[in-house]
Amino acid sequence: MTDSTLNSSSSPSGYFWKECDPYHDESGGASEGLLILLTIYLLEFLVGAPSNLWLICHILRKRSKVAGVLPADFFPLHLALTQFSFHLVVPVFFTNHLLWQSGSVSGLVPVLTSMVLGLKPMLLCMVCVERYMAVVRPLDYLRFKARKYRWGCLGASWCIYILMASTALVKRSSISVCMVFLPVLVIDTFCSVSILRTLKRPLPGDREMTEGNKGAEKRKKKAFTTIVTIQAVLMLNYLPFIVCLPLKEVVPPRILKCQYQAMALAAAASCSYLQPLLYLHRLGRLPFMKSRLT
Repeated sequence: MTDSTLNSSSSPSGYFWKECDPYHDESGGASEGLLILLTIYLLEFLVGAPSNLWLICHILRKRSKVAGVLPADFFPLHLALTQFSFHLVVPVFFTNHLLWQSGSVSGLVPVLTSMVLGLKPMLLCMVCVERYMAVVRPLDYLRFKARKYRWGCLGASWCIYILMASTALVKRSSISVCMVFLPVLVIDTFCSVSILRTLKRPLPGDREMTEGNKGAEKRKKKAFTTIVTIQAVLMLNYLPFIVCLPLKEVVPPRILKCQYQAMALAAAASCSYLQPLLYLHRLGRLPFMKSRLT
């Protein structure tokens, strides 16, 4: 939720990206930042939409009729649903940009996509915490499998998102992104360091690795890979927002919007196919990861 998602009718025509296309007086082409944004949105729609739809169908297909969705699939399912809601908005964004250029539609699209920007880091953080508990605190993880804890965490995430969105709308600032991103980054770093320390500890038993020890070692490595990957994606998604904050005082508004804010939005929308890949990695169905973990 940057200023570009809040002041969507700041241009004279009411369409936010109007002054970014055309941007160059000589060639009449769009700004580089807007071109990157359009490219990322198209890539995410073509790759992220089918991969997240597959993940949603796969989890729902394997759910138990009695117990419902498996505990380990709870947060990945809601993350995939959140990502897929963004993919449904992408065709509206392109249609509005190419045909309508309506200020009201350009104001509605950021409202719908802000849910992804706000909920995504918190849901990814919960996936990290879940992997951390499974490896470092297995006894606590067994208690955490109860659905009431997971629904409670999901409800807390929605409350934080609503509070963050309300603050952003009132103050017209993207500082709320930092309020979510920085704690999430700290928690994710703590989880990755804790699992790394656990990996370095010798397993109990004989020096020779038994089959059980080998399986535990593989699970720990998978959990560590998952958390480090999520940490890298969070940095890619949200650091550009933070970098844009101090640029308001030194960069002209048109350049800030058409170049820097456009690229920040592109970075935030990227890697929506991460969770399906991590899910396949957890199932051991990624051949290029198998060789590294064996």
